[in-house]
Amino acid sequence: MERLPPVIRTKIILPSRRAEILTRHRLVNALSDMMDRRLIIIAAPAGYGKTSLLIDFSHQVEWPVCWFALDPLDQDLFRFAAHLISSLQVRFPNFGVSAMQALQNLAQEAPNLDVLVASIVNDAYEHIDEHFILVLDDFHLVDSSKPVNQFINRFLQDMDENCHVITASRTLLTLPDLPLMVARSQVGGLSFEELAFLPAEIQGFFLQNQHLTLPDGQAEELARQSEGWITGLLLSAQMAGQGMADRLRTARVSGIGLYEYLAQQVLEQQPEDVQLFLLRTSLLGEFDAELCEEVIGKTLGLTQVPWARLMDYTLRSNLFILPVDQETQWLRYHHLFRDFLQARIQRDRPNEALVIQSRMADLALEHSEWERAYRLLQNTGNQNALVDLIEKAGSGMVASGQLTLLNDWLEALPVSIIQQHPVLLSLQGTVAIMKKNPRDGLVLLSRALESLKTSNWKSEYIRTLVRRSNAQRMLGQNQASLVDAQEALSLTEGIPELLNLQAEALRAIGDNYFAGGMATESLQSLEKSRGIYEDLDDSRNIAVLSMEIGMVQMALGKYAAAETSYTRALEHWQSAGNAVWQSNLLNNLGVLQHLRGNYESALTTLERAIDYAHLASIPRAEAYELVSIGDIYHDLDAFEEAAEAYARARTLNIEVNEQNLAVYLDLADAHLAYHLNDSQRSEMLLDQCRLKMTQDESGFQKGHWDLGKGLCLLNSSKCKEAIPYLCSALDIFSQEGLQVESLRAHLFLAAAAYQCNDLDLTIPHLQHVALHFKNSEARTPLISAAREIGPLLKRINTETRLHSLVGDLWKAVNQFDQHVPTQRRLVRRFASAVPLSPPRMIIRSLGQIQVIVNNRALTSSDWVWQTSRDLFFFLLSQPASVTKETVGAIFWPDCTPLELKQRFKNSIYRLRHAAGKDAVSFENEYYQFNRTIDYEYDAESFDKEITLARQTLDAEEQISRYQAAVQLYQGPFLPEINETWVLPERTRLQQMYYDALLKLSTHYLAQHRYEQALEFNKRLIDEDHSEESYRLSMRIFAAMGNRSGIARQYEECCSVLDEEFGSEPSLQTRQLYESLIR
Repeated sequence: MERLPPVIRTKIILPSRRAEILTRHRLVNALSDMMDRRLIIIAAPAGYGKTSLLIDFSHQVEWPVCWFALDPLDQDLFRFAAHLISSLQVRFPNFGVSAMQALQNLAQEAPNLDVLVASIVNDAYEHIDEHFILVLDDFHLVDSSKPVNQFINRFLQDMDENCHVITASRTLLTLPDLPLMVARSQVGGLSFEELAFLPAEIQGFFLQNQHLTLPDGQAEELARQSEGWITGLLLSAQMAGQGMADRLRTARVSGIGLYEYLAQQVLEQQPEDVQLFLLRTSLLGEFDAELCEEVIGKTLGLTQVPWARLMDYTLRSNLFILPVDQETQWLRYHHLFRDFLQARIQRDRPNEALVIQSRMADLALEHSEWERAYRLLQNTGNQNALVDLIEKAGSGMVASGQLTLLNDWLEALPVSIIQQHPVLLSLQGTVAIMKKNPRDGLVLLSRALESLKTSNWKSEYIRTLVRRSNAQRMLGQNQASLVDAQEALSLTEGIPELLNLQAEALRAIGDNYFAGGMATESLQSLEKSRGIYEDLDDSRNIAVLSMEIGMVQMALGKYAAAETSYTRALEHWQSAGNAVWQSNLLNNLGVLQHLRGNYESALTTLERAIDYAHLASIPRAEAYELVSIGDIYHDLDAFEEAAEAYARARTLNIEVNEQNLAVYLDLADAHLAYHLNDSQRSEMLLDQCRLKMTQDESGFQKGHWDLGKGLCLLNSSKCKEAIPYLCSALDIFSQEGLQVESLRAHLFLAAAAYQCNDLDLTIPHLQHVALHFKNSEARTPLISAAREIGPLLKRINTETRLHSLVGDLWKAVNQFDQHVPTQRRLVRRFASAVPLSPPRMIIRSLGQIQVIVNNRALTSSDWVWQTSRDLFFFLLSQPASVTKETVGAIFWPDCTPLELKQRFKNSIYRLRHAAGKDAVSFENEYYQFNRTIDYEYDAESFDKEITLARQTLDAEEQISRYQAAVQLYQGPFLPEINETWVLPERTRLQQMYYDALLKLSTHYLAQHRYEQALEFNKRLIDEDHSEESYRLSMRIFAAMGNRSGIARQYEECCSVLDEEFGSEPSLQTRQLYESLIR
């Protein structure tokens, strides 16, 4: 959801304690005694002083209090959560950034409450380090909202023990887990019997506020007649004359509600101008003199109304009106009195009420406060005004992602009304498309266009054409989609006020061209669209277009330009905290990194993309990201894992129902079936895929299908049948400037021609491939394609006439094959969405010595001799190959050449017998650990993480790398071996570990995350008693305001230096301590 509801500050600020509030010690003490409970429920009918009690308690309790006064609009989960987060942020300013981003990124359609609650809980855990109270006042106003109840239920279960929630409500709560919480003694509460004023409290109240001393008998009579209902007492006290007990008795026999009777008496005692002021301003909610003039004065044609004087009079007369805060002149009524006044003006002056509420709705609409405008117009019962509101606000709500709210409004209207209003039909069709029902959306949009075509609403006709174009493209109806987009474009030309729609039409045309494989034309249209948005200074749509342009540039092989476009778009969405667009962009960046051969970076990027897809609950994005991961695994010969990634993407696409994705997955599965030696299934899947495809014979889909079919036939030695398909694919890709796909088609055609003994056809295609292989941007896709025809390429390489054309490519293929285990090892560490199978060998040397082969840990009996195990780790630690003599000088320095030969031979034999024959390679009298096998080595991974952390300029990635390194380091290198060849490496790795701890501690200090900073620094002090670590610890305690912590660290530093080195702290340390302790 790109646009969150506005947060009203007065709802989340603890109200001031008014002088007339009577402190009720028995209730304040009761609440204090219940503060160990997770939830406290104060439930009583209106007017029993729930809010006053909580205000009084909040100003007395020592713990921080976060306040949230609810209203009916808070039944919307997004509005409720935004205010709850903001209420915590008032007291804890460091809290809320990640929580608010999580809310903003939540999909409005079926929001993921687990993700939202987890984000708030984690944010609070990191930034709130003390017990606090969260007051939810008037919870009954949202209790009927199932999403809000589910949210609060999870919030109460998951928040840490330092959070205590108090709800004030007219009804009991209906939380699903409330019985469980009661059984666990996590719930306390007060009922209306306990809230009822006792006679002594009634006496105290009148003495404090009315300066009246009530006899005990009168106080007891008032308590009996009012049943301790404070609001009845307050209203009664406003009236002169007849005794209070008599008035209460009269009210009880009057035939109307007690409150209504007393409020009427108060109202009728006021001058006429004050009565009108009270009635009219009750419709405003919160108001000041300026708003009164704008809404009431101008709307009703009133002149020279002394608004400020009337406001002052009501305040001085204590007419149940309250200042909103201490800083402004805004006022609001007590909700009971407000409800009474509103009902009275609706009854006695309905026309005035309608005019005032309509003007309030107009003001809300001017400020894009659509929910408030809707609620105001609902109160007027003016259905035509509601229709106008939805028509005006609808497009903006679509753009900001408020689809669920818009859908609710549309469904609340009679079907006949929607049928009569084509703009509403268009909006309903748009919602259907966004809710993954493009076919239903297409029907609705077509109906809307029929009506709009004969209307004067040109802009809506154009907008609906673009919407229908998008629906048709989603359904694979590219030609019809293009026709609509082009018509929309033609209608906007030469009309400056329709520039934004012109840009949208150009974007739709560009997207159509790209879906149809016309990348060059697509790029031209998209760049024109972005240019218009740049003229309009529309940063959001500039970012959207930049991403789409990057996709086309990538397809055209313009990788550097694509990266620039993606980076431009990513910067915008990162600053906006938008998970939806970040997910899409990171997927595209991951694909780009894959094409450039950066497999580790590609998978890391795609894992981040999936995290954002989960955060925003967008299955479509996750499906595409899983496909991208499957493609990486395919390149790394992890075919089973690739199949799993594709299968999960297919499951998600059942919900999404995207045609292009379905076709791609069929082709990918057919390709995998061939690699898994199931050629029959491969052909069957290709045939099924062809039936699914549309009739657009020049499209992108057909080009890929032709390429897949041709490759399948080629690998089945059916070269003559393969050539027509491959030629067709080449024609499509070449015509549209799709470089990567064109090169694959050239290579496969050369192989098919060679298989058919047609060297004249083979050579020109190979020449084209050889020319482009020199371009580093095309190397990885070509190597991947060449591996698909490995046996044929090997034969071609032996041909004298052809060797010069394919020699470099064949060499690169062999090098890639050798590095596949290494690439899998690097990728495996980051593979969480679809984990790679464990490596054949796992080696641990940090804190322990262990070798696991095929999921079994080698024992001393496997090694036979400890020397065999140590020799394994020696060879593993060497960056280059070594001779037998080098090994002998370290392990058997006193042996004769004959003894060395025998001992070395036996040790190598036992090493290979335990770890595997391929564990050690031997070439030209040199030995080395075979790094082409599938293995993982903790010291190597640790070194790699530290190196990458030092190289990256991305602060987030740097911290992530250091954290991964610290997690890998479980202790000293090869702790059981204390030979001279071990010690330098042990020292080097240990120092890298210390540096990582220092970096992490310093980072968290800068982020004001003091607990984490102390945690890492304590580990550093435990390992390395350096003065630098003690100085950092003192700075952390200083930032926390903990002077005793500073002193303890300094004393410990002095003690350690004296015991270990017989020295004192340095001048730098002493000066730092003195500056901090002052």
